[in-house]
Amino acid sequence: MSSLAGILEQALSIDEQARQNSQQLLQQEKQKSPEIFCLELSRILASESISEATRQLAGILLKNTLLNLNNEDFLKTFWDSVSTESKTEIRLNALGTLACNKRQVRLSAAQAVSSIAKQDLSRNNWREIIDILVTNARNENLDFKEASLITLGYICDGLDASILSTVEVNSIISSIALSMTPAESNINIKIIAFKAFKNSLRFAKKNFEVQQEREYIIQLISSGCANPDNQVRIESFKLLLDVVNHYYDYVASFLVELGRITFQAVRQDEFKIALLALEVWNSLGDIEVERKESPSPEFPPRGYLNTAVNDLVVLLLENMHRVHSEEDEWDINKACASVLTVLAQVTEDKVMDSCLGYIEKNIGSSAWEMKQAALMVVGSVLEGPSAMKISPISKSIPIIVKNLREGNEFIKQSAAWTLSKMAKHQYKLMTSPTTFSQVLPALLEALNQSPKIACHVCWALINLIEKSTEIKLFKIGVFEHVFSGLINSAMRSDSTHQENNLQLAAFMALSTLIQKCSEDCVLHIEQNITNFIVLLKQHSSSPSHDLLQNSLFDVLSASFSRARPGYISEDQAKAFIEALTEVFNTRNGVVEEGIIAIGSLAGNLNERFVSFLPAVGSFISFTLQKQDSEALCNAVTMLIGDIARALGELTKTFVADFMQPLMANLRSEKTYAKVKVQSISSLCDVVAACKESTRPFLSDLISLIRDAAAASVCIVKEEENPDLYEYLRDLREAIVEFYENFIQGLASCAEIVIQLAPEIMNYCMQVSQDKFRPRSIIHRCTLGIICDLCRFYGSRLREILKVREVQTYVQRYRTSGNFFLRDLAVRGNSILNSI
Repeated sequence: MSSLAGILEQALSIDEQARQNSQQLLQQEKQKSPEIFCLELSRILASESISEATRQLAGILLKNTLLNLNNEDFLKTFWDSVSTESKTEIRLNALGTLACNKRQVRLSAAQAVSSIAKQDLSRNNWREIIDILVTNARNENLDFKEASLITLGYICDGLDASILSTVEVNSIISSIALSMTPAESNINIKIIAFKAFKNSLRFAKKNFEVQQEREYIIQLISSGCANPDNQVRIESFKLLLDVVNHYYDYVASFLVELGRITFQAVRQDEFKIALLALEVWNSLGDIEVERKESPSPEFPPRGYLNTAVNDLVVLLLENMHRVHSEEDEWDINKACASVLTVLAQVTEDKVMDSCLGYIEKNIGSSAWEMKQAALMVVGSVLEGPSAMKISPISKSIPIIVKNLREGNEFIKQSAAWTLSKMAKHQYKLMTSPTTFSQVLPALLEALNQSPKIACHVCWALINLIEKSTEIKLFKIGVFEHVFSGLINSAMRSDSTHQENNLQLAAFMALSTLIQKCSEDCVLHIEQNITNFIVLLKQHSSSPSHDLLQNSLFDVLSASFSRARPGYISEDQAKAFIEALTEVFNTRNGVVEEGIIAIGSLAGNLNERFVSFLPAVGSFISFTLQKQDSEALCNAVTMLIGDIARALGELTKTFVADFMQPLMANLRSEKTYAKVKVQSISSLCDVVAACKESTRPFLSDLISLIRDAAAASVCIVKEEENPDLYEYLRDLREAIVEFYENFIQGLASCAEIVIQLAPEIMNYCMQVSQDKFRPRSIIHRCTLGIICDLCRFYGSRLREILKVREVQTYVQRYRTSGNFFLRDLAVRGNSILNSI
């Protein structure tokens, strides 16, 4: 036995210390020579004299090493340097083991062969492996057949679709499909074939494009869905689910068959299979919702749900009452509600007549399952249908509120969930004085129910608070009751249950309440700031309280922002910074929520914040140097701008401290795109505050902005690359805002502004063109820049301002429906005419 085999046997020991020692030795052997390590593993895998468990482990380690699952640098390209002789032996050892009479060894060998094949095929080597496996997948020997089908499935799983030729794909698909036919009597082989076909589905695009081949594939899946064996049916429905996700655009040709298979499964088959059948429609609905919200000529919604809506509504309402005994388990009831939700979003009013009849019939039922089902229907149809069709649901609100006080836990949970959905999508149904006076006390009372119910209540309150700001529902009398109820919920002994996390939901609702409540609540908010700081201090040194700390940061951030300017005292600020510092030290890192709270504090303290800069500066430097979290870097970058606005002219003293890290962000290739945009926005604030004190940095700064401007005018289609499209649009907006602040901040540095004015105007005129789909902020800043250049420099810039392009642009917005843009355009036109 080789020494490596001995180490592997030690790795299987029941003794923990022996296993740890073996792991270290294996790592050493791998690092010493990956080639020899893999060669020895393949020999152990192929050796019949070695124990089955050791051979199995050797195959798994061979796979893990070849695929570099631990992302080790020394393994990234090692296969390229392995000698031809070693590669050949490794391949043959693994391939030969597929014929082993021990099943677990065969399965391990299948993983090893597939990992070798992925490495080789991607380098256009070992092409013959496909023919070998395809041939053996038709072998009468069931062991050969099983191992080859499994290996083909593993190879296809994760392999780039461009690597296999059409001939290879067709041979793989055909050989797997052969074992999916009714003629295949071996259940184990059939199950493996369905799994393998699922893995190879991405390669079958050309097969789905051909009607005859597509029909044949669907016929195979249909026969599998009707197979007497449960596991075959489960794998068949999993494959069907992947088919509709991968090949949505071809579903029209088998929509009737799809309906027959899935409807029958929901009505007659066992629980797991019925859930898979419903998930097929859920996936179709998700795709249609996405395509409806982001229309594209290339990827239009095909209207499958509109075609099936009548039959589908009947199916869902028939089965909505099927509640499983376990509260948190996904069941038929929840699955039906999920499908009904996307069905309502896609087909809108078409679901409402049947659903309203169902609600009216069952919401007052003596059978709790039917009552709970009616509540779920209410919550599921609130997004999509018109307000006119939704309005009859308002009659059910008193009953839903009453159900919050039911004895049945399912009923109470469903009632709370339904009210949270109603608050999110149809809040006007709840905000009439009469209805609100019924709903709010019931919600506050339900905050004392189980954590799951109380969580739903918190979300109902969050949605109500956010949606109803303009009608001022949350004035001081209401505010005090809600504030107290949320505090009590957040500090309940059972509020930190991982599945529900009531504490997080309650504090989120509290932050929202503080942000959105009416002005008469500000005094109450101010009176509680010290209490929140004390609470943060009490929990600042415990790493297990990280969610509570984050939540308190959010609440304090909202409180600092709502407090009257300058209200926060030096003692309060000092206590907060001390508690925050202790949290950061305890967690050995900076916390995004804490950084945001510092910005809010700075906004309240204004110039008085200067005494806290030494403490805060270390957090900023630490975070920007690490650059390992986009959200955190963005928050710190935003904080620099917040501080600059707060300090005003005092910022001049720290101009280098503020400018340098922001400019470093723009220079670095490692900086996240979002952080680069925020860096430009924060530079706006620094330039506005420091004005001519930024002169020593202007040359480098202008160069950086010029580079960003050049990059920003790339045309990208939103549907092709939504992330890049959004980044470029944000970048253009940040740049024009920067230019506006630059012109205003450096009004006393006329020669610099005049020199750059042509470049600025050229950029603004370019990005305000319709091809860039500019939002109003681009036009607001461009018109503002035109006004400022006319006002500050007048005739000195006549040749770039009194041109047809600029005058036409200004005239265009003199009749804008946007009052702010119209006023700017009128003012700009007047000044233009005077120069």
